[in-house]
Amino acid sequence: ASGDFETLLTNKAEGNYQLYSGGHTLKSNHLLVFNQRPGSPDNEMTEIFQNPLFRRAASLLIDKKSIVTDIYKGYAYIDSSPERNPSPFYKKKEPLEYDPVKADELLSRIPLIDMDGDGYRDLSSGKPFHLTILTNEDNPFRVKMGEMITENFNKAGLNTELAAVNYDLIVMKLIDTFEWDAVILGIDAGIEPNESSWIWESKGKLHLWHPYQETPRTAWEKRVDELFALGRTTWDIETAGAFYDEYQDIIALELPVINILIPAELYGFRKGFGNVVPSAVSYNSISLMPYIYKQGESRSKNIFLDLKSKK
Repeated sequence: ASGDFETLLTNKAEGNYQLYSGGHTLKSNHLLVFNQRPGSPDNEMTEIFQNPLFRRAASLLIDKKSIVTDIYKGYAYIDSSPERNPSPFYKKKEPLEYDPVKADELLSRIPLIDMDGDGYRDLSSGKPFHLTILTNEDNPFRVKMGEMITENFNKAGLNTELAAVNYDLIVMKLIDTFEWDAVILGIDAGIEPNESSWIWESKGKLHLWHPYQETPRTAWEKRVDELFALGRTTWDIETAGAFYDEYQDIIALELPVINILIPAELYGFRKGFGNVVPSAVSYNSISLMPYIYKQGESRSKNIFLDLKSKK
């Protein structure tokens, strides 16, 4: 079986199965994005979101380990790479540890400081900083992590509220009206970086933080565009790998999206089966059927199990 996380976790004893992790899922992860698009309703807030010091401070204020433990019961990974570990081009990027003291230093440098003594930081103009984080109301995991993130932001003096809303409304705001501050959502991944190039290239329609750019707004976005163009036009996998390594370095440094966590790809197999090799890559999609046998039976009784029938 694979699928609903809570069902797999809570029915282990009754179902008499063991959980196996296939590493990073290639399905949706969980990440935080700030709206960097010029011309957004509040230009002063947009300038804050465009500041890499702010995005770094925000990442330092997210207690990712606690989210993994409390919400995912340990069945998730923390990684700042935009790629996933089933990909041959994946380069592990260590995430920023939870550090509210360091975050305070960065926020003060911007500067975002409390000017009126109300316990919340203000913009340099004196206008109060106020942040609304959107997430989709039908995803309890994102709502819970949004609550934890909002609590930490408020403790750090960033006046923040969480709004759990209809997913279609989020999509409209992201690609049409652009009326949003920040959002917790997820994106799928593949084993080849170009499967997600429409997110990372500046011209992409899901270049979430600033879509539909006619020309790259920043030097680092221009370089990412170049790296994808180079990577997809070389036949040498090592050369392509070097290009994709650099793109992952840039994303992990600039933090246009902040990875909160990547869920594990979980499978449940009934106890007593052997040769179970869990993977985030579907066996059926690559035309492989694993040889799984019932332990304790003779070889003549060993059986092939199609994983698809067990999902």
